[in-house]
Amino acid sequence: MLARNIICCATFFVAIACGLLMTIVLDVLPIWLKSPVAHCIENCIFLNPLLICSVAIFSVPSWKKEFIEGIPFLKKIRNEPKSSQSALNPEDETREYFNQLRNAWL
Repeated sequence: MLARNIICCATFFVAIACGLLMTIVLDVLPIWLKSPVAHCIENCIFLNPLLICSVAIFSVPSWKKEFIEGIPFLKKIRNEPKSSQSALNPEDETREYFNQLRNAWL
């Protein structure tokens, strides 16, 4: 899922940049519009990592959760119910971990 989303995102940006570049090279645009389109091409190239990183973060559920929890104003907007898991004390947590580890090797 992550790789597919990143490939689709990168392909989309490359297609936009190539399409805009072809309009400049083939003289489809009027002369006054070439400069703004050239800036759009540069933005497609330079802002590509920003979008790809965002897609990568939102493609993995645990990364998405940590990212959203790290933004203070999004916590107030999203009213997700808190999980009611009781925290184990360190000894019980250690015992549970080693029980799971032992069961994994059986």
